[in-house]
Amino acid sequence: MSGRPRRHLTASRGWLNDPHGITFHDGRYHAFYQANPLGTTWDRAIHWGHATSTDLQTWHDEGVALAPATDEVGCWTGCLVDDGDPVIYYTSVTDPDLNLGAIREARPLDASWSTWAAGERVVAAPVHEDLRVFRDPAVRRTPDGWRMIVGAGYRDGRPAVLSFGSTDRRSWHYEGPLLMGAPDGSPDQPWLGAAWECPQVLRVDGADVLLVGTWADEQTYEICAAVGTLDGHELRDVRWSELTKGEGHYAPTVFTDREGHPTIMFWIRGWAVPWTAGWGR
Repeated sequence: MSGRPRRHLTASRGWLNDPHGITFHDGRYHAFYQANPLGTTWDRAIHWGHATSTDLQTWHDEGVALAPATDEVGCWTGCLVDDGDPVIYYTSVTDPDLNLGAIREARPLDASWSTWAAGERVVAAPVHEDLRVFRDPAVRRTPDGWRMIVGAGYRDGRPAVLSFGSTDRRSWHYEGPLLMGAPDGSPDQPWLGAAWECPQVLRVDGADVLLVGTWADEQTYEICAAVGTLDGHELRDVRWSELTKGEGHYAPTVFTDREGHPTIMFWIRGWAVPWTAGWGR
């Protein structure tokens, strides 16, 4: 009997991590995720896997949607925006520093979204910021256009989420930090790491919520939530709490379900060693 989970999205073969770009389109949910179709461990030449579902429980594997282009090492975590012109924004990584990515576009080559092609790099790490980490874009519409947030970490140990604005989703300008943490944390808040990954913003019960994955020294830790008020490109009056604890949930991605409800999906770390569980190869 297979040890494969029945009600969770799993890769048909190989490694899976961060989910992203989950969108209800043409009567189905399209879920994308970080995938290594050639091995059962993470690899820096990561791809975008693709699966579809009508109920978020039973998934159909759609294969690899996006593979690394010839001028990049891997196509890492990002998002999908569909306003009639579907675009993936993803973290394009290159040598020598994989932690400092650039944000690149990809567009579908078919109506089923089964194959995407990389396009232009549209956002780079701000040169005047002394960053050690820059990755994981999330894009949302605002009253005056569009806003992209990107996870970041400074070389002095401060975690941050940086904000970029656009009126047309083609030309982006740096606005500054959405939120920044202290280098060594604070006694009145959870430990927040040295960089923030997979930032997501959603609105719940009249409050604005920023979700971040805490990261330090190449290790992933908890998901933390900052509840506050968005004022332009900044999140103010913040109260922090831990959303997760210990091994398990990481890399949250926010989407709207078919009924219009804000929904979060996570990658579950350490659930099972695939070859021991009897699936994954």
